[in-house]
This record gives sequence, C-alpha cells and structure tokens, in this order.
Amino acid sequence: MSITPQSKGAIDSFTIGLGHEVAGEGIRVAAIRPGLIDTDIHASGGEPDRAHKLSHMVPMKRVGTADEIANAIVWLMSDEASYVTSAILDVSGGANICHLNSATGLQSWPLMISLLSAPARADMSARSAPLNSA
Repeated sequence: MSITPQSKGAIDSFTIGLGHEVAGEGIRVAAIRPGLIDTDIHASGGEPDRAHKLSHMVPMKRVGTADEIANAIVWLMSDEASYVTSAILDVSGGANICHLNSATGLQSWPLMISLLSAPARADMSARSAPLNSA
C-alpha cells in the first residue's frame, strides 16, 4: 500500500482547513497538485525518460513543464486570484498521479506546493473593518 494518497489527502485537508481558519484575516491558502512534469528528478531516479514514457497515460497526452507549474503559482499569488482560498489546483493535464502509480507500479513523490498569500498591512485593516457599521 502506497502512502502517496494518504500524504496528498493530509495536505488537501491542511490546505482547506487552514484556508478556512485564516480567511477572515485576509490570508489566502492554496495548493498546487502537479502532475507528470518534465524535470530532472526523473534522471536522478535513474529513468531520465520516465515522464515521456508515461505521457500516453495523461489525458492531454503530454508531460507538463516547470513553467506551467510556475504560471499557476504566479496566478494564485496574483490579484486575479484574490477570491481564491482553501483551493487545490490540479496542474496535471487531467491525470491523477495516484492512478498513474497504480497503473504503472511506479512511485512518485507526494509533491504538493502550498501557498500562503497575505495582504499588505494597509489592505489588512481595510479588509478587517466590520461590514455593518451602524
């Protein structure tokens, strides 16, 4: 039995729970679940072509890039995502890495990237003001 699904589930719960807990303070919490990404980690594990060999199992039929993960992080940290919290964004080409593990017998790191974004001090006092000041 792999611990990967349990590890990912724990990070999901942490992201959602912490996001709920600190949202009222103007702090946003999100996580990224990267899918099959073309990085050097495959070579360090002895299979430099691993990601490309498994790309047929990804619904988009290709591996992702580190730039695609970075772009998702930049978006989540931007003002365009200012209403996003307690969110988990799959950047995976539609694949679930746990399913890839089951189908191939290969293990992957239970990698998730958690993000916290807090407003600047001036923004925080404005967002903390009571909604009904009667």
